[in-house]
Amino acid sequence: MTTQTDKIKILISYLDTLKDSSNTLQHSLKQCEPLLDKSHYSIEDLDKLEALTSRYSRVSDILIQKVFRAIDQIELVAEGSIIDSINRAAKRKLISSTDDFINIRELRNTISHEYKEEGLNEIFKICIRYTPKVLLSIENTFKYCKEKYETL
Repeated sequence: MTTQTDKIKILISYLDTLKDSSNTLQHSLKQCEPLLDKSHYSIEDLDKLEALTSRYSRVSDILIQKVFRAIDQIELVAEGSIIDSINRAAKRKLISSTDDFINIRELRNTISHEYKEEGLNEIFKICIRYTPKVLLSIENTFKYCKEKYETL
């Protein structure tokens, strides 16, 4: 049987991973924001944008799949679907909009399956637009966990 203490330890582990990953995402965002208005990308630009989308996917996955679900387990809420986790995150004020986070999740899925370069250009722009929302929700999540589970 997993105790509440064990669940909190798991959450702390996920939050540590999230913190490290979000720092690299912030770095990529800073590198890519100046590229937003470009119509053609150099190989160096594409490397930066690919790093951004990869980091975005990883961070959004950790946040939604690991951290939000770990909070649900600590608070004894049935796991349910991804949308259920997103709705509960909104109720906890971890995210500002369920619609945004559904789009954030869908973008993560699209990143994993897009192969055409013209499709990538749109993905890059959307990723740059949604990354600040992901980063803000990470801040909110850390504040929530610190207040709720004083051990963090």
